[in-house]
Amino acid sequence: MLCLRRSNFLYAAFRQVSSMSCVTPDEYTQVVRKEDMIKFCASCVEKVGVSHEQSRELGEVLVAGDYRGHYSHGINRLEMYVRDVQKKVCDTKATPVIEKETVSTALVNGNNLLGPVVGNFAMKTAIKKAKETGIAWVAAYGSNHYGIAGWYSIMAAKQGLIGMSFTNTSPLVYPTRSKAVSHSMMNAFVTTYMYAVLLRRSSSPQVLSAVGYVPRDLIGIPQ
Repeated sequence: MLCLRRSNFLYAAFRQVSSMSCVTPDEYTQVVRKEDMIKFCASCVEKVGVSHEQSRELGEVLVAGDYRGHYSHGINRLEMYVRDVQKKVCDTKATPVIEKETVSTALVNGNNLLGPVVGNFAMKTAIKKAKETGIAWVAAYGSNHYGIAGWYSIMAAKQGLIGMSFTNTSPLVYPTRSKAVSHSMMNAFVTTYMYAVLLRRSSSPQVLSAVGYVPRDLIGIPQ
C-alpha cells in the first residue's frame, strides 16, 4: 500500500481520474493499493502519448522508488516525466536498438525514449547474455532519467544473477573555485548512482548503494 497526503497534488489528481478503492486511516492520509498506483502513473503518461507498454514500465519504476524508500525518485517525479513528454524532451514512438554487440557486451541506442524503457531493455539484454556466457556488460546512450538504479539490479537478482546499474546526469556539480557546473572525472563519479545486488540463499536480494545516501531532489520546496 502507498500513502498519499491529502494536500499532495498527486492525491488530488488521483481522486479526479480514479474510481479505485482507497483506505483513509486519518483525515490527512489516503492509502492506495500498489497496483492501483502503478496504473494511475501509467495512465498519466499514456494520456500524453506514451504507449501502454512503455507507460506501464514507467509506472512500475516510480512506485518501486517509493516502496524502497527512495522518495526523490518515486512518484513525485511523475510530473517531470509528463512534462518531458509534452515538451518533446523524450520520444514516445521509437524503440531501443542494439547498435553493436559481442557475445558478452552490447551498445544500446535508447533513441531518446523514457529512461525506464531504455534501462529495462539494456538490463534484459545483459541478463540474456550473462546466462549464455557467464558475464555481460551493456551500455546505453540516448536515454533519459531512469528512476532508481536498484530497479535494474534487482531485475538481474530475480534471475539468479548479481546485477550492477550505473548512470550519470547532466552537469550538476560546481568543482572547487569554479563558476560553472561541469563533469570532471571526480564529479562524474560523485553524481553517479551505483547499485550492486548480492544474492543469498536464505533471504531476499540485498541492494548495496556504493556512492552516497542523499541524492539531488531528496529535499524539495513546493512550488
